[in-house]
Parts: sequence; C-alpha cells; structure tokens
Amino acid sequence: GWPTILPPATPIPWNHPSPVLPQGRAAIPTNGAFTLRDDFRGKLPAYWMMLRNPQTAWYKTGPAGLQLIARPVGLADKGNPSFLARRQQHMNASAETLLRFTPEKDGDRAGLVVLQNDDYWFFLGRKRAGGRQVLAVDQREGPNAPRLGKTLFSAPATAGPVRLRIAVEGRRYRFSYAAPGAKPVWHLLGTVETDSLTTKVAGGFVGSVFGVFAGTGDARAADQRLDARQQQVVGEIRQGQRIAARRQIDHAGDRGGECYVVVARAAGQRFDAGNIHST
Repeated sequence: GWPTILPPATPIPWNHPSPVLPQGRAAIPTNGAFTLRDDFRGKLPAYWMMLRNPQTAWYKTGPAGLQLIARPVGLADKGNPSFLARRQQHMNASAETLLRFTPEKDGDRAGLVVLQNDDYWFFLGRKRAGGRQVLAVDQREGPNAPRLGKTLFSAPATAGPVRLRIAVEGRRYRFSYAAPGAKPVWHLLGTVETDSLTTKVAGGFVGSVFGVFAGTGDARAADQRLDARQQQVVGEIRQGQRIAARRQIDHAGDRGGECYVVVARAAGQRFDAGNIHST
C-alpha cells in the first residue's frame, strides 16, 4: 500500500517502487504553441469567463454544444451580456467557431468577439441591419462611441451555418468567414490594427479575450421610440405607464431571445466554439 510503514529500527531505503496511481487527465496547456478545442458537451471549463455575475441562466452546454440565449444586453452596456470568453495568450493566434443563428429583427447579432473591455472591442458575426442579414465586422472604440459599435466591413449573409475566424498576427486582426465543411475556403472580410485594444489606448492591464456573443436589438432605442409615439397621442405619460411600456419592451426582447445561437461541433466537422490556435 501507500504510504509504507517500516518496522521499528528499520533503515529508510534510498529507493522504493513507485505506487500505482489513478490515470489523470492531460493538463490544459498554458504556454508555448498549442491548439485547444472545446465541444461544450459537459460542464463549462473554468478558463471560460463572462462579464460580471449572471442574474439569469443564458447559456447551456450539452450534446448540441454551446447554446447562448440572445438577450437585449450588449457588450457596451456595463452588464452581463450573453458572452463567454477566454484569454488571448499570444501575439499570433486564431479563434474559430461554427455559428448557427438567424436574426429576426434589426440589431439581432451573434458571432465571435475580441474584447479588451466594455468600450473597446471588435465583433465578427451575423446580424440584421436595414432589414437584411449581413456578415459584419463592428468596432467600438471608446466610451463615447455608439453602443453597438460602427460597421467596418460587411458582406451579404447566406442562409445556414457559417464558420467564423479571428486571427491575430502581431499588430493585425484578420476577420474571415467560410461555409461549413472539412476543408473550408476562408474569405477575408477585413483587416485592422490591434492598437485600439492595447492598454495604451483602452487602459487597464489585463489584455484581451476571444469569445462568443449573442444579443438582440437595442432595447433602449425601442423604449425611446415607444415613449415618443405615446407622447404624440396622449401628450404626457404617467410614470406607471412608462414602467409598463418598458416591461412590454423587455418581454418582447425575451421573445426575441428565444432565438438561439448554437456554436458546436457537428458530426464530421472539424471544430467547434472556442477553438483556439496559438503559435
């Protein structure tokens, strides 16, 4: 057995047979060049993070992979958006995912994000804008920038799943997309410099993260439009009516939130959400 208790007055030997220990799991790589893949079939690994503490359950893991509930909480809202991320650990790396998402109204969006904080980030994904679906790269660059960011690049979105990739190469981020398949043909949507996510520009000291995100349309803008229409009709809205109007908007946002973004490895496909390649 282990440990071994020697008889009284027995000299301690210099060598002893190794004990038979249970087989452990391979350690998660933390440095050097590595590839890390998650299929999210079990408990969420501890290295996946979120912004602030959740108040509701908005993600689920299981046989279908990772499911995020799209909610009216954005990356810039100083809240807890439907966003899961892990550290960008290298100057040369890439993050990939397979996205299944159908935006129902303007402002609905889901995809990959590289983020430094609430005010400085890039989004690559599918969204609805002007009544049509597009693949877009959006950027927020500062606390006074639009909450949903500004669109840097876009392309028409086809129906069905799409593969997304953000690659960092020194001082550049490259945003690409491809159709599903074992040998994807990547299409470059755009390239930007990484300066806006550096601590010199964005502040802080923690660096950036890669992550997956899903959100619905701008609830605050909808609230303002609803208040404006009601003021035209009745002139003055009582406080109780304003609260009821906001609750109606929140409820509508919940209904829109029933649209899931699924990022998972399907049978025969190469990767899944959180596929991090680093060199």
